[in-house]
Amino acid sequence: MDKRKVIAKNRYEEIHYELLEVGEKLLNTKRLTQISLNSINEYTDISKTTIYEHFHSFEEFLSDVIKHVYKKRRQSYLEKLQDEPKENIKTIFKVWTEFTYENFTLGKNIYAAYILLAGKYNFQLMGVYEDLDMELEKLGFSNKERKEFIGKFYFSIDELIIDLENENKNIINSKINDLILYLDNY
Repeated sequence: MDKRKVIAKNRYEEIHYELLEVGEKLLNTKRLTQISLNSINEYTDISKTTIYEHFHSFEEFLSDVIKHVYKKRRQSYLEKLQDEPKENIKTIFKVWTEFTYENFTLGKNIYAAYILLAGKYNFQLMGVYEDLDMELEKLGFSNKERKEFIGKFYFSIDELIIDLENENKNIINSKINDLILYLDNY
């Protein structure tokens, strides 16, 4: 490949990554309704023309930012996984829960993005469910049991709001404790 093309490709990827990082910052600091492609200029000096070369619409930008966030968060627990499925399930839940509490606005905005833009654009499904499903399968759970398990220990944004309003983590910690007891008795 021509050296100039390699340099141009690398530069494109660097700018794209910077735009995704800015998108994550925006989703972590503003309400979704306050964000647009023009909001990117608050955190970077990348021109609007360049922004539109990377994203043809706000929906595309939002979808790519969500994929970026999930990829980073997934990597944070994948690095901690071992050969023990029960421990891996606990690790996935703990890491994901801690991330959600530490980045509540981001989580709320991603949740809102699914609701506001559903049907208009394909959004990334959370890999965390696929990873949990894989670990449960290693334990011998049937397809039905895996779905029931994930449904039983799923926590919603509403539960997080209640916990944060009460300045505690009672609901989610209770679910984590129930999960640990369930796995230990399995």
